[in-house]
Amino acid sequence: MASESAVRREAVKRVLHDASKLEGRRRAAFIDDACRDDPDLLAELVALLEGHDRAGGFLDGVLHPRQIGPYRIVSVLGEGGMGTVYLAEEQHPIKRRVALKIVRHDLDTSEILARFERERQVLALMEHSGIARVYGAGTTRRGRPYFVMEYVPGAPITEYCDARSWSVTRRLELFVRVCLAVHHAHQKGIIHRDIKPTNVLVADGDEGAAPKVIDFGVSRATTGAGAAEAADRTAAGVLVGTMEHMSPEQATPGAEDVDTRSDVYALGVLLYELLTGKRPFELGRRDLGALAELQRRILEEPAVPPSTAVATGAAAVAPRRSTSPRGLARAIAGDLDWIVLKAIDKVPARRYPSASELAADVQRFLRGEPVLAGPPSLGYRTRRFVSRHRAAVAAAAIAAVVAVAGLAVNLHQREIARQRLADYRNLADRQLLADYRTQAEALWPAWPENAPRMERWIDQAAELAGRAEFHARRLAAMRGRAQVEPGEAPGAQRLADLIAVRDELRARALPSGEGEPTFVELKLHQAEEQIAALRASRRDARRFVFASLEDQHLHDNLTSLVSDLEHLAEPDPRVGLIAEMRSRVELARTVERATLVDARGAWEQAVASIADTQASPKYGGLSIVPQVGLVPIGRNEATGLWEFLAWGTGDVHDGIVLVLLPGGRFTMGADPAGDPLAWRNETPAGDLALDPFFISKYEMTRGQWRLLTASDPDLMTPPRAPTEIELERRSLEPVDQVYWQQCHDVLARIGLTLPTEAQWEYAARAGTRTRWSTGNDARSVRGYANLRDVSAVRSEVRHVHLAFERWLDDGYAGLAPVGSFRPNGFGLYDTIGNVAEWTRDWFQVYECPVRPGTGERIPVDAGPMRRVLRGGNRNALAAMARASARIHVDPTTAEVGNGLRPARALQRP
Repeated sequence: MASESAVRREAVKRVLHDASKLEGRRRAAFIDDACRDDPDLLAELVALLEGHDRAGGFLDGVLHPRQIGPYRIVSVLGEGGMGTVYLAEEQHPIKRRVALKIVRHDLDTSEILARFERERQVLALMEHSGIARVYGAGTTRRGRPYFVMEYVPGAPITEYCDARSWSVTRRLELFVRVCLAVHHAHQKGIIHRDIKPTNVLVADGDEGAAPKVIDFGVSRATTGAGAAEAADRTAAGVLVGTMEHMSPEQATPGAEDVDTRSDVYALGVLLYELLTGKRPFELGRRDLGALAELQRRILEEPAVPPSTAVATGAAAVAPRRSTSPRGLARAIAGDLDWIVLKAIDKVPARRYPSASELAADVQRFLRGEPVLAGPPSLGYRTRRFVSRHRAAVAAAAIAAVVAVAGLAVNLHQREIARQRLADYRNLADRQLLADYRTQAEALWPAWPENAPRMERWIDQAAELAGRAEFHARRLAAMRGRAQVEPGEAPGAQRLADLIAVRDELRARALPSGEGEPTFVELKLHQAEEQIAALRASRRDARRFVFASLEDQHLHDNLTSLVSDLEHLAEPDPRVGLIAEMRSRVELARTVERATLVDARGAWEQAVASIADTQASPKYGGLSIVPQVGLVPIGRNEATGLWEFLAWGTGDVHDGIVLVLLPGGRFTMGADPAGDPLAWRNETPAGDLALDPFFISKYEMTRGQWRLLTASDPDLMTPPRAPTEIELERRSLEPVDQVYWQQCHDVLARIGLTLPTEAQWEYAARAGTRTRWSTGNDARSVRGYANLRDVSAVRSEVRHVHLAFERWLDDGYAGLAPVGSFRPNGFGLYDTIGNVAEWTRDWFQVYECPVRPGTGERIPVDAGPMRRVLRGGNRNALAAMARASARIHVDPTTAEVGNGLRPARALQRP
């Protein structure tokens, strides 16, 4: 019996250990899977975890040891595939903080222990300031090995640089030091195999930023034999490392040709991310299908040059590099593009042969010298020489002009000059095209105030597009000198798959009619467009081959440039950016006429009513002006607040309706003394003052999202064509499975934004100070909220032993159409449950300062960059949907239950 009890305690401890680090749906699914045959164990775990969350982590002492040998455990630093790393304190003989790594209690196989021992030996070999040092080793009383190493109180290199808005130059200087540390490991015969930002930590030292490479847990020896080599071999079919940072050869299961150039590839990926904020190949969803697709892309698809990748989203990335979007693209284009693409070449032989060679080429760039990755042309080397010696070259040029004045210019020299001029035009036009694309992304919303900038953009872009013929003539001339070979027509399987999808959608599509397209019709249209584009790309399967690498590079660039310029000038606004910008100018005039001219009478009434303290006392005599893009609907008699329609989003029945909130002071957060459900991240509570602002009466619906994006982010394809009634109901459900950047970009196009955390909580509280706007008792939310309740459990295919509100039966197993429940005191619906709503803020503790008027937290913490969701969702318990409850997640996640509620600033007189 005692043995069975010990086994059960170990099972509870193991599941608690893993579940305590998960949140929300991930935790629920994990517990459900772990305890599917043991309902008593599940009930015990749920109770322990709820207490753990409310009490601020009381299980930490149960799940983790308090003492290992002579080291006192302070906290958990992280966990990997083999073990846990703790922050520990050593008292004797030296008092210092250390990082202690110990094998996980459930991973005591001979293979894992051998790999752990190898990591300890590997680190002991290192004698470099850029690699964490080993201080000692030992075993616990239960025989689990551990080793003690240097504690690096730093942040991942990307987060460190972003938090300090480091320029491209400073990032490159830091990156060079990382390369040299990795090169030291290579000289010791060790390949790291998992270089990524979280394994390169940067701390502030006496001499400035100090990078440290850590975690050699999956490293591999390049030399040696015997037990160490045997333990090092990777099982067939097993991938070692992190997929998004893997070289193609490392992403091939069971590959044996992994050498130091795989680390060079990973360093290239790290440099790509330091420059652009992105990785060359990124994982969207976290499932097997997405991993397989990512693996295929790494093995088959060419990487997008960093300067091209940064063109999308540069407005957000550039300030963290202390430059403008145009300045960032210009800094990367050319040499840095070549350096990165050489480092991440799919063929190892074409990469830099060592990490030190990569570092040397970056240093050449920093000194203004020609880089080895660049084209080996006289013109390129001349340009680099001129950039480093501008004054001397200028003086020499003047002298040369005087010396050759009056002499006839050789025809051959003229031809060379013309070729060089054409080269410069090619480079300049590619850069201009990238700049214009970046500017176009920023020219939203289509409002009158942006119309002059749009018209200037059209004139400049049209001038650039007019040079397409010049580049096309040169391309044709080049192709006349090329060797033409039959090329592979790519995408045969992809085309077959798309045709199958299209045929299935055609069978399910309803007869077309007037009004909004159905979900199936939208998907069908998208599939047909993709088929047409793929067929067009497969028609010309010729390949033009040149003897010179420089000519081949120039030809490929010209081909891309001519195609891009032709697309730029395409008269169809769905394809051509110039035509699309012209439609924006027309839209700006329409918005001005519809919301300011035609609605003048409605605005006069609204302005007068809001300023009248008797007619609208809640506004306190607020003075406003007509707001472009909005049309007044009227004053809500129940709340006394004015409501407005966001023009272009539908009518008053299905469009985005905004409520003008008066602003004022309120208490944000929770006091644990008065709210035992409060989490640590909700404290300390404090008073904030907010300016008046608009916020949506409802969560954004699927119908509104489809109208604005012509897409539906729902990952679940309906098994059959929905009926008209089902379509109408679905259109009124809140959109979910959307990630933060999507929401931000879609709203920006119509002049809206996400609310700050402070604005959201102020709106959800609606003037109350209780846990929910309905009261302090959870049961007070009846009739106001869609949560995990009896209805949700009743609908599940099999009984799931997860916590739910047994006292609540709201009638909805899934999403409820917006407005199905009662509103709060401000007339806002579904601020409790249904979908969790993204806010504008980065997650920060409440001690961080805020921006006056909006309450937006000013980021000062260099920790993981996460955004905040508020209000809980349909799978949440009432405690998670309190007005002060916060959930912080990776902003790239698009999980079920993640939605949004639009907001907008008030334009003051």
